[in-house]
Amino acid sequence: MNLVQFVILSIYYQYLIKNTVIKQLIKILQAPAVIVFFLDFFKLEGMMTFNSIFATIRTFLLLSYGILFFIQLLFDEDLVKEAIFINTLPNFWFNAGLFIYLCATFLHYLTFNFFMKHGVANSHMVILSLVFISGIIEGILFYIGLLKAKKQHA
Repeated sequence: MNLVQFVILSIYYQYLIKNTVIKQLIKILQAPAVIVFFLDFFKLEGMMTFNSIFATIRTFLLLSYGILFFIQLLFDEDLVKEAIFINTLPNFWFNAGLFIYLCATFLHYLTFNFFMKHGVANSHMVILSLVFISGIIEGILFYIGLLKAKKQHA
């Protein structure tokens, strides 16, 4: 499911980002990420463990795409000319929700196998709580994005 999510979100960011070089880079980076997924799944960590290597790389790439989208919004001359505030765009809210969730899951994916190997369950539970809280915040921000999209179509 992580692989499917990564491909879908990469296509989403390809659609959002206007810079053709970055669009091409997103398309190119999908291939090495898929290779890392299969290496991680079949060779490095195996099928019976959490594949934190791919999950960490996937999350880092998606965070990078989100940062690039935020930067694009900040310097978008078309939005300035039309006097459109970025907080009125549904994709801003969707990206903000994804970004908050991915920030928390990046920490979780990066440390998961370490905490499981060394039996530090309490630290893992704190990070997992942050992931759950960020998921709630993501849902709220997605809802705001959906409200903004509804207003644009009305």
